[in-house]
Amino acid sequence: MSPPADAVGPLRRLLAAVDRKAATLAADLHPAWIDAAWARLGPRAGDWAARLPPRRHSALLADAYGLAWPPLEAFREPAHRLALLDRDRLLRVLAACALEGRRDSVRRSVGRMVRQLLIEGIGESAYRKVLDSPAPGVQVSGPLDAREAGQDRLAEEGFRILCGQAAWRHPTLLTLVRLSLAPSASADQPADDRPCALATNGVDGTIDRLHEYFPELVWLFGSDMDRALSASRTASSAPATSRS
Repeated sequence: MSPPADAVGPLRRLLAAVDRKAATLAADLHPAWIDAAWARLGPRAGDWAARLPPRRHSALLADAYGLAWPPLEAFREPAHRLALLDRDRLLRVLAACALEGRRDSVRRSVGRMVRQLLIEGIGESAYRKVLDSPAPGVQVSGPLDAREAGQDRLAEEGFRILCGQAAWRHPTLLTLVRLSLAPSASADQPADDRPCALATNGVDGTIDRLHEYFPELVWLFGSDMDRALSASRTASSAPATSRS
């Protein structure tokens, strides 16, 4: 059965995003995980792999980590689509997820260095959105210091918060996000020992607003994609990706 006409465009964009991700794992995984994959094969394996065409290199990494793409219906969960983002964008989104529950702290972080780190970490528009949004529930009121405001630390915090809310229900999609972070990041480590509003709220409230923080991602997280995936009944098999 063919998808509705208005679902074709969004589904094509989704398939293109899956194909892009499959082809660029060598660029999107954290370098430490790439090194770890090739270290299993010997001291020169990494040098050999680095000379391969990017798509072939990425396919071998997928094999090394046992990555098998889910059927398209899995992407009806908006959080699952995070795995399709390139590494830079994914880190920004995860960092923004961490800051959503710490808006009051962001407002109190008036030092130039910290503000610059936050803007660099999530982008100007997302930073302004955090500042302009009301702080729900219990908030961490102290200002962030430079160590807390770094993108990597915030992205790891956002990852742990979302893992605590069971945002990813497919192992490959969880692994793709996990491998984008440093090996020190752990889904089992507490996100923070301080109260955080996001940690007690549902995932949907955060993920459903991503297109407000990152307008350029409306194609992936907006209502058109949601409707296309809900209407489509053609996603019964894993999306095809080239390994050539």
